[in-house]
Amino acid sequence: MSPRALAVVFVLCASSAHAAPPRPVDRYNEGIAKKKVGDLAGAEASFRACIDLDAKYARCHFSLGVLLKTKGDLGGAVDHFRKAIEAQPSWGQAHLSLAFALIKQGQGEAARPELEAALSDAKLETDDKAEAHNALGVLHRQAKRWQDAVASFDQAIALKPDDANYHRHKALSLEQLDDIPGMEREARKATELAPNDTQAWTTLAIAEAHLKRPDDALISWRRATEADSKNARAWYGRGEAAETIGNKTEAKDSFEKYLALVPPNETQDVRERLKKLD
Repeated sequence: MSPRALAVVFVLCASSAHAAPPRPVDRYNEGIAKKKVGDLAGAEASFRACIDLDAKYARCHFSLGVLLKTKGDLGGAVDHFRKAIEAQPSWGQAHLSLAFALIKQGQGEAARPELEAALSDAKLETDDKAEAHNALGVLHRQAKRWQDAVASFDQAIALKPDDANYHRHKALSLEQLDDIPGMEREARKATELAPNDTQAWTTLAIAEAHLKRPDDALISWRRATEADSKNARAWYGRGEAAETIGNKTEAKDSFEKYLALVPPNETQDVRERLKKLD
Protein backbone atom coordinates (compact mmCIF):
# COMPACT_ATOMS: atom_id res chain seq x y z
CA MET A 1 0.00 0.00 0.00
CA SER A 2 1.29 3.40 -0.98
CA PRO A 3 2.20 5.98 1.69
CA ARG A 4 -0.72 8.15 0.47
CA ALA A 5 -3.23 5.30 0.86
CA LEU A 6 -1.89 4.52 4.34
CA ALA A 7 -2.38 8.15 5.31
CA VAL A 8 -6.03 8.08 4.14
CA VAL A 9 -6.70 4.90 6.14
CA PHE A 10 -5.08 6.45 9.21
CA VAL A 11 -7.25 9.58 8.94
CA LEU A 12 -10.45 7.53 8.53
CA CYS A 13 -9.61 5.31 11.50
CA ALA A 14 -8.76 8.30 13.65
CA SER A 15 -12.03 10.03 12.71
CA SER A 16 -14.02 6.91 13.58
CA ALA A 17 -12.19 6.48 16.87
CA HIS A 18 -12.90 10.07 17.88
CA ALA A 19 -16.55 10.28 16.65
CA ALA A 20 -18.61 12.17 19.19
CA PRO A 21 -20.88 9.89 21.26
CA PRO A 22 -24.64 10.56 21.03
CA ARG A 23 -25.82 13.26 23.44
CA PRO A 24 -29.18 13.34 25.27
CA VAL A 25 -29.88 16.82 23.95
CA ASP A 26 -29.48 15.58 20.38
CA ARG A 27 -32.06 12.84 20.94
CA TYR A 28 -34.36 15.35 22.64
CA ASN A 29 -34.15 17.81 19.73
CA GLU A 30 -34.63 14.92 17.32
CA GLY A 31 -37.81 13.90 19.18
CA ILE A 32 -39.20 17.44 19.14
CA ALA A 33 -38.54 17.70 15.39
CA LYS A 34 -40.29 14.38 14.73
CA LYS A 35 -43.25 15.40 16.84
CA LYS A 36 -43.63 18.65 14.89
CA VAL A 37 -44.03 16.73 11.62
CA GLY A 38 -46.47 14.22 13.14
CA ASP A 39 -44.07 11.29 13.54
CA LEU A 40 -45.23 10.43 17.04
CA ALA A 41 -43.78 6.90 17.06
CA GLY A 42 -40.41 8.28 16.00
CA ALA A 43 -40.62 11.05 18.58
CA GLU A 44 -41.37 8.53 21.33
CA ALA A 45 -38.38 6.42 20.28
CA SER A 46 -36.12 9.48 20.36
CA PHE A 47 -37.33 10.56 23.80
CA ARG A 48 -36.79 7.04 25.14
CA ALA A 49 -33.29 7.01 23.63
CA CYS A 50 -32.64 10.34 25.33
CA ILE A 51 -33.68 8.87 28.69
CA ASP A 52 -31.48 5.81 28.10
CA LEU A 53 -28.54 8.22 27.80
CA ASP A 54 -29.57 10.35 30.79
CA ALA A 55 -32.24 8.99 33.14
CA LYS A 56 -32.57 12.42 34.78
CA TYR A 57 -33.19 14.46 31.64
CA ALA A 58 -36.35 16.29 32.76
CA ARG A 59 -37.45 17.57 29.37
CA CYS A 60 -37.32 14.12 27.79
CA HIS A 61 -39.43 12.65 30.60
CA PHE A 62 -41.89 15.54 30.26
CA SER A 63 -42.18 15.28 26.48
CA LEU A 64 -42.57 11.52 26.67
CA GLY A 65 -45.26 11.99 29.30
CA VAL A 66 -47.16 14.35 26.99
CA LEU A 67 -46.99 11.79 24.16
CA LEU A 68 -48.15 8.93 26.38
CA LYS A 69 -51.07 10.99 27.67
CA THR A 70 -52.09 11.71 24.07
CA LYS A 71 -52.03 7.95 23.40
CA GLY A 72 -54.24 7.32 26.44
CA ASP A 73 -51.49 5.76 28.54
CA LEU A 74 -52.21 7.80 31.67
CA GLY A 75 -50.19 5.53 33.94
CA GLY A 76 -47.12 5.94 31.77
CA ALA A 77 -47.68 9.69 31.52
CA VAL A 78 -47.95 10.05 35.31
CA ASP A 79 -44.75 8.06 35.77
CA HIS A 80 -42.74 10.26 33.41
CA PHE A 81 -44.20 13.52 34.70
CA ARG A 82 -43.13 12.44 38.19
CA LYS A 83 -39.62 11.66 36.93
CA ALA A 84 -39.45 15.09 35.27
CA ILE A 85 -40.36 16.65 38.64
CA GLU A 86 -37.77 14.53 40.46
CA ALA A 87 -35.14 15.95 38.13
CA GLN A 88 -36.49 19.51 38.22
CA PRO A 89 -38.67 19.93 41.35
CA SER A 90 -39.72 23.55 40.79
CA TRP A 91 -40.94 23.08 37.20
CA GLY A 92 -44.54 24.30 37.31
CA GLN A 93 -45.51 23.01 33.87
CA ALA A 94 -44.55 19.48 34.86
CA HIS A 95 -46.58 19.72 38.09
CA LEU A 96 -49.56 21.06 36.10
CA SER A 97 -49.38 18.28 33.53
CA LEU A 98 -49.11 15.68 36.30
CA ALA A 99 -52.15 17.21 38.00
CA PHE A 100 -54.26 17.03 34.83
CA ALA A 101 -53.22 13.42 34.23
CA LEU A 102 -54.14 12.51 37.81
CA ILE A 103 -57.51 14.26 37.45
CA LYS A 104 -58.17 12.27 34.30
CA GLN A 105 -57.40 9.12 36.30
CA GLY A 106 -59.98 10.16 38.90
CA GLN A 107 -57.34 11.06 41.50
CA GLY A 108 -58.54 14.58 42.26
CA GLU A 109 -57.18 14.84 45.79
CA ALA A 110 -53.76 13.63 44.65
CA ALA A 111 -53.82 16.36 41.99
CA ARG A 112 -54.39 19.21 44.48
CA PRO A 113 -50.80 19.48 45.78
CA GLU A 114 -49.53 19.30 42.20
CA LEU A 115 -51.73 22.24 41.21
CA GLU A 116 -50.51 24.18 44.22
CA ALA A 117 -46.90 23.36 43.34
CA ALA A 118 -47.51 24.53 39.77
CA LEU A 119 -48.84 27.85 41.05
CA SER A 120 -45.75 28.36 43.19
CA ASP A 121 -43.62 28.56 40.04
CA ALA A 122 -43.24 32.26 39.20
CA LYS A 123 -42.33 31.31 35.62
CA LEU A 124 -45.66 29.55 34.94
CA GLU A 125 -47.47 31.35 32.13
CA THR A 126 -50.63 33.33 32.89
CA ASP A 127 -52.99 31.04 30.97
CA ASP A 128 -51.55 28.01 32.76
CA LYS A 129 -51.97 29.72 36.13
CA ALA A 130 -55.60 30.44 35.28
CA GLU A 131 -56.16 26.81 34.31
CA ALA A 132 -54.56 25.66 37.55
CA HIS A 133 -56.85 27.89 39.63
CA ASN A 134 -59.86 26.71 37.64
CA ALA A 135 -58.91 23.07 38.16
CA LEU A 136 -58.52 23.70 41.89
CA GLY A 137 -61.96 25.30 41.90
CA VAL A 138 -63.49 22.25 40.22
CA LEU A 139 -61.84 19.95 42.78
CA HIS A 140 -63.19 22.12 45.61
CA ARG A 141 -66.67 21.94 44.05
CA GLN A 142 -66.49 18.17 43.84
CA ALA A 143 -65.59 18.07 47.53
CA LYS A 144 -68.39 20.57 48.34
CA ARG A 145 -65.94 23.18 49.55
CA TRP A 146 -68.03 25.93 48.01
CA GLN A 147 -66.27 28.98 49.46
CA ASP A 148 -62.88 27.63 48.44
CA ALA A 149 -64.26 26.91 44.98
CA VAL A 150 -65.49 30.49 44.55
CA ALA A 151 -62.12 31.84 45.71
CA SER A 152 -60.28 29.67 43.17
CA PHE A 153 -62.59 30.67 40.33
CA ASP A 154 -62.10 34.32 41.30
CA GLN A 155 -58.35 33.82 40.93
CA ALA A 156 -58.83 32.23 37.52
CA ILE A 157 -61.14 35.05 36.39
CA ALA A 158 -58.68 37.69 37.59
CA LEU A 159 -56.02 36.16 35.35
CA LYS A 160 -58.26 35.40 32.37
CA PRO A 161 -61.53 37.35 32.64
CA ASP A 162 -62.80 36.41 29.18
CA ASP A 163 -63.07 32.66 29.78
CA ALA A 164 -66.78 31.76 29.91
CA ASN A 165 -66.17 28.47 31.72
CA TYR A 166 -64.61 30.18 34.73
CA HIS A 167 -67.68 32.39 35.16
CA ARG A 168 -70.03 29.43 34.69
CA HIS A 169 -68.14 27.33 37.23
CA LYS A 170 -68.28 30.18 39.71
CA ALA A 171 -72.03 30.53 39.09
CA LEU A 172 -72.60 26.86 39.93
CA SER A 173 -70.67 27.27 43.19
CA LEU A 174 -72.64 30.40 44.11
CA GLU A 175 -75.84 28.42 43.61
CA GLN A 176 -74.75 26.06 46.38
CA LEU A 177 -74.11 29.07 48.63
CA ASP A 178 -77.66 30.35 47.90
CA ASP A 179 -76.23 33.47 46.28
CA ILE A 180 -78.66 33.33 43.35
CA PRO A 181 -78.22 36.97 42.22
CA GLY A 182 -74.47 36.28 42.07
CA MET A 183 -75.16 33.06 40.20
CA GLU A 184 -77.26 34.93 37.65
CA ARG A 185 -74.59 37.61 37.22
CA GLU A 186 -71.82 35.10 36.54
CA ALA A 187 -73.99 32.94 34.30
CA ARG A 188 -75.04 35.95 32.24
CA LYS A 189 -71.39 36.93 31.85
CA ALA A 190 -70.71 33.40 30.59
CA THR A 191 -73.45 33.72 27.94
CA GLU A 192 -72.04 37.08 26.83
CA LEU A 193 -68.59 35.54 26.40
CA ALA A 194 -69.85 32.32 24.79
CA PRO A 195 -73.25 33.03 23.16
CA ASN A 196 -73.38 29.55 21.58
CA ASP A 197 -72.56 27.59 24.74
CA THR A 198 -75.54 25.50 25.80
CA GLN A 199 -74.09 24.99 29.30
CA ALA A 200 -73.84 28.75 29.87
CA TRP A 201 -77.48 29.26 28.86
CA THR A 202 -78.54 26.28 30.99
CA THR A 203 -76.85 27.78 34.05
CA LEU A 204 -78.50 31.15 33.43
CA ALA A 205 -81.91 29.51 32.98
CA ILE A 206 -81.54 27.68 36.29
CA ALA A 207 -80.64 30.95 38.03
CA GLU A 208 -83.69 32.67 36.52
CA ALA A 209 -85.91 29.78 37.62
CA HIS A 210 -84.54 30.13 41.18
CA LEU A 211 -85.46 33.83 41.00
CA LYS A 212 -89.06 32.93 40.02
CA ARG A 213 -88.75 34.41 36.53
CA PRO A 214 -90.05 31.59 34.31
CA ASP A 215 -90.51 33.87 31.28
CA ASP A 216 -86.83 34.80 31.35
CA ALA A 217 -85.88 31.19 32.06
CA LEU A 218 -87.84 30.03 29.01
CA ILE A 219 -85.91 32.47 26.80
CA SER A 220 -82.63 31.11 28.15
CA TRP A 221 -83.74 27.50 27.73
CA ARG A 222 -84.62 28.28 24.12
CA ARG A 223 -81.12 29.61 23.58
CA ALA A 224 -79.72 26.45 25.21
CA THR A 225 -81.63 24.16 22.82
CA GLU A 226 -80.68 26.33 19.85
CA ALA A 227 -77.03 25.96 20.83
CA ASP A 228 -77.33 22.18 21.17
CA SER A 229 -80.48 20.50 19.91
CA LYS A 230 -79.43 17.16 21.42
CA ASN A 231 -79.07 18.40 24.99
CA ALA A 232 -81.78 16.52 26.87
CA ARG A 233 -81.41 18.62 30.03
CA ALA A 234 -82.11 21.79 28.05
CA TRP A 235 -85.26 20.36 26.45
CA TYR A 236 -86.52 19.25 29.87
CA GLY A 237 -85.91 22.71 31.33
CA ARG A 238 -87.57 24.35 28.35
CA GLY A 239 -90.62 22.13 28.77
CA GLU A 240 -90.80 22.83 32.48
CA ALA A 241 -90.56 26.61 31.99
CA ALA A 242 -93.17 26.57 29.21
CA GLU A 243 -95.49 24.46 31.38
CA THR A 244 -95.07 26.92 34.28
CA ILE A 245 -96.25 29.89 32.23
CA GLY A 246 -99.09 27.92 30.60
CA ASN A 247 -97.57 27.50 27.14
CA LYS A 248 -98.87 23.95 26.63
CA THR A 249 -97.87 23.66 22.97
CA GLU A 250 -94.23 24.49 23.60
CA ALA A 251 -94.18 22.40 26.78
CA LYS A 252 -95.47 19.32 24.92
CA ASP A 253 -93.05 19.79 22.04
CA SER A 254 -90.10 20.25 24.42
CA PHE A 255 -90.97 17.24 26.57
CA GLU A 256 -91.39 15.07 23.47
CA LYS A 257 -87.93 16.10 22.24
CA TYR A 258 -86.57 15.28 25.71
CA LEU A 259 -88.16 11.81 25.56
CA ALA A 260 -86.49 11.11 22.22
CA LEU A 261 -83.05 11.74 23.76
CA VAL A 262 -83.11 9.77 27.02
CA PRO A 263 -83.45 6.07 27.95
CA PRO A 264 -87.04 4.89 28.59
CA ASN A 265 -86.39 4.23 32.28
CA GLU A 266 -85.80 7.97 32.83
CA THR A 267 -89.01 9.20 31.24
CA GLN A 268 -91.91 8.25 33.53
CA ASP A 269 -92.18 11.69 35.15
CA VAL A 270 -92.31 13.45 31.79
CA ARG A 271 -94.84 10.99 30.35
CA GLU A 272 -97.13 11.73 33.29
CA ARG A 273 -96.75 15.45 32.70
CA LEU A 274 -97.53 15.04 29.00
CA LYS A 275 -100.81 13.31 29.83
CA LYS A 276 -101.81 16.32 31.94
CA LEU A 277 -100.96 18.67 29.08
CA ASP A 278 -103.33 16.94 26.62
